[in-house]
Amino acid sequence: EVIKTLNNVKVIILLIDSLESITKQDFRLADLAINKKIILFFLFNKIDIVDESKEFKLKIKKYLKNNYSKYKLINIEFISAKKNIKITRVLNEIISKNQLTSIKINKKKLNKFITYLNNKATFPKFNKIEVKPKYIVQIDYKIPKFKVFLNIHRKVPQIFEKYFDNAFRSYFKLNGIPIVYDFQKS
Repeated sequence: EVIKTLNNVKVIILLIDSLESITKQDFRLADLAINKKIILFFLFNKIDIVDESKEFKLKIKKYLKNNYSKYKLINIEFISAKKNIKITRVLNEIISKNQLTSIKINKKKLNKFITYLNNKATFPKFNKIEVKPKYIVQIDYKIPKFKVFLNIHRKVPQIFEKYFDNAFRSYFKLNGIPIVYDFQKS
């Protein structure tokens, strides 16, 4: 039933009881949502009855960052439905993230990012050749999709894809939304 529903939504809220731990099923559902390019929120409920809530929040964020490779694709919030803590904030965040998925980044800003990245970075090497981006263009706006042209003639190494995604999200402040890259060999 959940899998059928995934085809008809833009945002998924995975409600997790703060007094219980995250389950394998939670991660399976998160992976399904991410693979379908759906915005995902992990909402930890009952934060009002958790002892030492600051430490709990830090522990959860650290756990997800260290144990879930798709950490930058999720949004994490801590709420109390019973006491109405942060409910409005979460709703506003959902609206904001949904609007971000239709972001249009002009060529000038994209090329500025490529210049910034080429000046700043030491890129991973593939067969003794440093993989470098040459040019980027946005090709879709429903979900941000970019075509990235590289200086290599072979398949793009996965380590470069992750590196590029992290740098791109950080530069444009786009954590928590799906982004698609089409890496092209030059």
